Amino acid sequence: MENAKMNSLIAQYPLVEDLVALKETTWFNPGTTSLAEGLPYVGLTEQDVQDAHARLSRFAPYLAKAFPETAAAGGLLNQNWLLFLLCKNGWKRNINNRSAGNCY
Repeated sequence: MENAKMNSLIAQYPLVEDLVALKETTWFNPGTTSLAEGLPYVGLTEQDVQDAHARLSRFAPYLAKAFPETAAAGGLLNQNWLLFLLCKNGWKRNINNRSAGNCY
């Protein structure tokens, strides 16, 4: 990327400077909303969410064995852990598994 574009991007999004410098970085999406506000826009109902929760609860014993990092929680996937896995896998797909770092 040419310097002018990079400088413009950094001016617009200061966090990019840390990313370019390969600094450990945390970013929280300022556009998040509550479940009640967002659910109507994702094509799911509250019943869909409850069904998924019940299904994950039924599979918790298997998940505790298959994914040892969930054992302390009895195989239950807390929201942060599940979101992390989804983001990590999406990120790896987008960079064709050419990761030079780790997700934590």
